[in-house]
Amino acid sequence: MFPAPCSLFPTNMFDQLKQLAQLKKLHDSIQKEIVEVEKQGVKVTMRGDLEVLSITLNPELDITILEKLIMECLAEARGKIQASMAKNLGGGGLF
Repeated sequence: MFPAPCSLFPTNMFDQLKQLAQLKKLHDSIQKEIVEVEKQGVKVTMRGDLEVLSITLNPELDITILEKLIMECLAEARGKIQASMAKNLGGGGLF
């Protein structure tokens, strides 16, 4: 005898599929998010998946200052994206 159809697909499997669809939607929205941080003419543009899209330098600044500003801009952009992801994950009811 075959098992009843509902025993083949437990409710939690459907919940997992629904959650997977929500995660895919969140991933797509994160990919589209663009963050720009600028300090003293040094600008970093980063996508939501933390890929750096561009870095613009200020040619009037010394190399050591440029290095410091690039690191600061990268860290700030990453922080903004991570804060946005945390907000989306917490507010989306996924976890």
